[in-house]
Amino acid sequence: MLQSFYFYTLSYTDNGSVFVDYDSGNEFKIDHFSLRLASEKKTPSGEVPSLYVICVLRTCQLLKESRDWRDWAESSFAFMPSSMLEDLLASMLTIFPGQLGVAQVRPIVLSPKLHRLDLFHARFAVELGYLFQCMFYRRLNLRSISVSLQHQSFDCNFRYRMLKLMLERCRLLEDLHSSIHIDVDVLRNCENLRCLRLHYDATYSFINAFKYCPDLDKLPSLQSLRVFSVCNGSNPAATLKFVSLVLKKFPMLTSVGMLESSEALAELLQGAKKGRSLGFQLRKCFWGVTEIERYARHHGALCKLRASYTKRIKAAVFCCPLVEELVMEVYHSDSIQFLSQLSHLTFLSVHFPHPDQDDLPAFLSLLSKIGSQLKHLSVSGLKGLPTDFLWHTCPQLESLRLDAESATAPSGVVRDFRVRHLTVIRGEPAILEFLLSSCPHLRELFLVKCESLGDSLLHTVLRSNPMSELRVALLGDCCLSQEGKGMFVQKAKSLETFHVHSKLLGEESLTCNSAHNGCQALFAKEFFNVKTHGCCF
Repeated sequence: MLQSFYFYTLSYTDNGSVFVDYDSGNEFKIDHFSLRLASEKKTPSGEVPSLYVICVLRTCQLLKESRDWRDWAESSFAFMPSSMLEDLLASMLTIFPGQLGVAQVRPIVLSPKLHRLDLFHARFAVELGYLFQCMFYRRLNLRSISVSLQHQSFDCNFRYRMLKLMLERCRLLEDLHSSIHIDVDVLRNCENLRCLRLHYDATYSFINAFKYCPDLDKLPSLQSLRVFSVCNGSNPAATLKFVSLVLKKFPMLTSVGMLESSEALAELLQGAKKGRSLGFQLRKCFWGVTEIERYARHHGALCKLRASYTKRIKAAVFCCPLVEELVMEVYHSDSIQFLSQLSHLTFLSVHFPHPDQDDLPAFLSLLSKIGSQLKHLSVSGLKGLPTDFLWHTCPQLESLRLDAESATAPSGVVRDFRVRHLTVIRGEPAILEFLLSSCPHLRELFLVKCESLGDSLLHTVLRSNPMSELRVALLGDCCLSQEGKGMFVQKAKSLETFHVHSKLLGEESLTCNSAHNGCQALFAKEFFNVKTHGCCF
């Protein structure tokens, strides 16, 4: 299967690895850092790179050298599994940004085994449309396509025409994420399409499309849609109309992304017959306010907004009883009580934007009712939250994100709590000690603006919790010394990616993956940041 991988051997040197190509006799020397950079496959710091990583890098080199794979009687890439092809393409785009042409990636993208084509952050040396053009003439089995205008400065019309031709041949397509403008009709042949994410403000264009062609929702290609989202819709009025339209046309949708949906749901319920269930199937929702309403708050309309917001959330809960993942902004404490009716809710990210409100009793009451079903919880902006209360009411938590600046300190340590993803922002010493000591199964730890974390506190924590399962750690704005950093790395034996920003050390990184190079880049990979990203939710 991996024919091209059998043409070289490798030997290790002190400074790197030397590859001997039997075909040409040339030697290639690559240091271990470059090997790690070649693939998303993480290797613990200090370990010899795996054979898989080495093979991926070597194949990327051969492709970059533009070796004419068309001379082969049978292409090696026609036999590789899709996951391996995806790793090769992602590695090439990471290692050679802005240096690749169509010839270098053609063997990968034309493979009938490739199921997922992710070019969203790709930078090519040529017009991306030429790649689409070459794909048009081949049989494609793509299930997922992600394309962007980013880093492209060529003819947009040409790129659109070529993407349109390619999509017409992707009959097995299930997932499309595009910042290149498309018409609904382009998807006519994609009868398996389940996820459509448009990374441009397409709200008005699709409203007009349905206005002039009201039967567009009858297209077979749209009958299977479960996710229909505009990743960066910026016009609040258009967002309301768009969400109302797609929910009426596609009541089986499970997500409209991070578009605010409570206002549209309340409007649809108001227009329905009294007592009638609208039968929406939404599993993921964002309930908050639009930019227009935020503007209104600063002009004396806050009381009116709070009153209407409670009614809106009540209507949204009634319309969507199957919601499993919810991101919510709380503008009135009375609105929280209705969430107790969401018996399927397992993911809750809640923000309290008004510190002058006393939202704590309502939130604690909610947790006492649904805490046992929650697996992922993020809380910010809430005053006086007792951290140990979370442990007693939410025993199933696997992920926790807490803005702990105004949280209250607990009285003891809870042993063997099952949290694996922990993010703490602005934690006081007692709160940090409690949280870190109570989570022995941590795999990801993100501490942000935690100046109270010093050598002494860390030593106390590691005595009760050596963090033996920890793989990723970001310690931001802390006060660790070189000794404290060394103690942490020595104890956390499974650590793969580690970044520390200390007032005493500056910024240091011990990471196997260049994709996590820097505090912000690593924090972007934090569990809740990924889950609630506009392109993923």
